[in-house]
Amino acid sequence: MTVRYVLLGTICLLVGRLAHAAITVEVSGGNRWAHDSGYAHQEPTSAIWQIALSKQISNQLLMGLAYQSGGTLRARHYSLDERSYQFFFQPLFSPQNKWQPLARLGFSYWDVDKHEPKHTLIHRRGFSPLMELGARYQLSHSLSVGLRFQYIYSVGDSKTGEYDSQALLLGLGYQWK
Repeated sequence: MTVRYVLLGTICLLVGRLAHAAITVEVSGGNRWAHDSGYAHQEPTSAIWQIALSKQISNQLLMGLAYQSGGTLRARHYSLDERSYQFFFQPLFSPQNKWQPLARLGFSYWDVDKHEPKHTLIHRRGFSPLMELGARYQLSHSLSVGLRFQYIYSVGDSKTGEYDSQALLLGLGYQWK
């Protein structure tokens, strides 16, 4: 619960202290898969969605927060439900013919529920590094569409099973200037 208050406070700081800078809201959806080197079966996949709020803090940098829900990853003998709050920095690259490269670096605060046979539930929370790479296309002065690859290293622990979360996300962003 404390993490939610910290994230809410950070959003208020972004909006309040940097009111002159551009704010972007982005809604994304896609597919994710989990890679666990100790898991011998097919890698589980699921749909994913995300909503992000970012604020330009300088001419070359954005700072943002996101909430992401990954749906249920179904493995052979268990399933995982994952939600995460993400904090990231994103350098601003010069657009080339309406195209702009995209890179994000930050961390993810994840919340995982592992459901095992016989209705056993294991609940864990933690932090992991986050990286995203992709491209954005500017549809108009305020509207853009983007495609990006997301990598979150080492989600979970020894009780839930550690895995690397990877996703391909398609997003629509709106920027207030």
